[in-house]
Amino acid sequence: MADPIKTAINLKNETLFNLGCRNAKGLGSSAQAVVDAIYEDFTDRNVQRVKPSTGNLDGLKMTYWGNPLLESFDTLALLSNADGKCGAWARFFTDVLRSQGIDAEVTSLKAPFPTSQLQAAIQTEYPNWSGRYLLNSLNQPVAYPAILVKNWQITGKPFAPIDLNGVAAQGDQANPQAYFTDHAVVEYGNKLYDPSYGQNTFENRTAWEDASLNAFGLILGVTPPLPDQAQVTPPLPMGVTIWMWNPDPKGTLQTQPESANYQ
Repeated sequence: MADPIKTAINLKNETLFNLGCRNAKGLGSSAQAVVDAIYEDFTDRNVQRVKPSTGNLDGLKMTYWGNPLLESFDTLALLSNADGKCGAWARFFTDVLRSQGIDAEVTSLKAPFPTSQLQAAIQTEYPNWSGRYLLNSLNQPVAYPAILVKNWQITGKPFAPIDLNGVAAQGDQANPQAYFTDHAVVEYGNKLYDPSYGQNTFENRTAWEDASLNAFGLILGVTPPLPDQAQVTPPLPMGVTIWMWNPDPKGTLQTQPESANYQ
């Protein structure tokens, strides 16, 4: 549609051009239509690299959180490993668009931190758990706010939620990891795109949150370990659990948007 811009100027990768040109062919200069047509290739969760100089796809579905040892953070690493985190998938989609001269914003949606009132309430119910697990003697956090991607079961034990089969992700990962400190998405025009999962587009951040998240929690270490531990995939280390402190209140934005500063 136009000359590559920003990061795509230096990438000039055949897969980026293939994804853009093949899907947006004939759409002319309508940037929104081009963005939507390119994203359509992500919705079947079968995004493939192209064999160099052939125009043919290589037959391998790139994955989201397929192998934690191969997880990558950027476009080149995703293309090399065929596996990546949300940041890699968001940057990859953005670079496909930038190869067509279209700029989009990568946004990190961060988990909120529980209020002091909630911390006090949970300490009343679990007196052996202390606020010291939130801050150490140097006033540094030792617990990390988490977003819990669908689907979870709490069964009345907020320190022992059960990670059920989740939202399918790229590479047809039926049950990828479902707890994160943040999640990277792409925003363009009046739409939000989540290339990691290939879900339909969303009209705003609240709509994404309502459709994608079950709850908010803390990933924390507890000494001694609690008798009941969160059951998750992949398993957590001994003494580390997830406190599910707040189901997602639908219709209200809870995550904290922050630009991923992808220049």
